[in-house]
Amino acid sequence: MKFVLAPDSFKESMTAEEVCSSMEKGIKKVFIDARCIHMPMADGGEGTLDTLINATNGKTIKEYVTGPLGERIESRFGILGSGDTAVIEMAEACGLQLVDTAQRNPLITTSYGVGELIVKALDFGVKNILTGPNGASYIFGPQKGATESMVKILDNNLKHYSNIVRSIFNIDLESIEGGGAGGGAASALLGFCNGSFKSGIDIVMNYSKLDEKIKESDYVFTGEGSIDFQTKEGKTMTGIINIAKKYNVPVIALGGKVNFDVKEFYNYSKLSMFSILSEVTSIEEALKGGKYNVEKTCENISILIKCIK
Repeated sequence: MKFVLAPDSFKESMTAEEVCSSMEKGIKKVFIDARCIHMPMADGGEGTLDTLINATNGKTIKEYVTGPLGERIESRFGILGSGDTAVIEMAEACGLQLVDTAQRNPLITTSYGVGELIVKALDFGVKNILTGPNGASYIFGPQKGATESMVKILDNNLKHYSNIVRSIFNIDLESIEGGGAGGGAASALLGFCNGSFKSGIDIVMNYSKLDEKIKESDYVFTGEGSIDFQTKEGKTMTGIINIAKKYNVPVIALGGKVNFDVKEFYNYSKLSMFSILSEVTSIEEALKGGKYNVEKTCENISILIKCIK
């Protein structure tokens, strides 16, 4: 049997490749001769750099930039195999993994290092909604340690920023659809740099030739740390399911947290979702036990598949 393993990373627990490895271990405990194709995915966020570099035989460039707390850190960006396109992953300069939980305060952390990465990438000769309840602060702020009161402050700051840009440059950042992506970084790139907005998962799937891999498979295993209302907004699972539906291939999705109401968004009868957690535990223990839990869940799912077969 042929399994395509195409998960995203489980943030702060496992990289996408580590998830692939754990999935394969679980599957092969039941299907010893199974062919498991590792296709670690990313949707434009954490893991996108490595995914695109590996898919195009590109190269990684290391540089020192300003970290989220103002310190100098070693970071990196990628040059795709074509040599004319750079990949900059914001998490490399200001990601959650760079800040201890107790120090996560988006009122004082900075993304200055991302700009430094962009400048350094340009030296290599490469080419290259914001506010309100659905804006960057309200959607991404709590993930970065913001309290409810902080979210309101951050949102007001973004409105103040966009008002200044509107008055000086006559650019309306608040009206740019998708401008809140990346904590609002997309608005700057679209507004100031004449950028274009594309789905991260679509770009990754195109470079990795995922379509043809899924077409020839018996099952697709995917997943991410939390399967919730954001999942359908251009995340990895959405892209995987859209391809699988074309070829009538069953999709099995794993998550540390699974909101089962999400299934209604996909309208695909061959989609099944599983939480990898078997007991109530702390978030710290859940993150620590990610690899084992993915392996055991995939083993149990494989046993079920074998019984059905």
